[in-house]
Amino acid sequence: MLYKLKENNYIHWYPRKSVRLTAKGKKIALITINKYNQLKLFFEDVLGVDNAFKLDELCCKIEHTITPEISDALENLSLKVIQENI
Repeated sequence: MLYKLKENNYIHWYPRKSVRLTAKGKKIALITINKYNQLKLFFEDVLGVDNAFKLDELCCKIEHTITPEISDALENLSLKVIQENI
């Protein structure tokens, strides 16, 4: 896996050495973290899901496959619902 990440310029790495994200890798990581946080916010605050373990597992699975359009739509819906409940 590390070889593939290095080949795609996501990390700086040499065998038996430390691993560092490249700028490209950091961008992908931040996008993935943002998607996870959006999903978690949606499930907790909009749908009222409170099982933290199952929610974490679900968000981790979805964050890698969700499209940017769906992610944006979920974020907009979550913000709208939260604002209406303030």
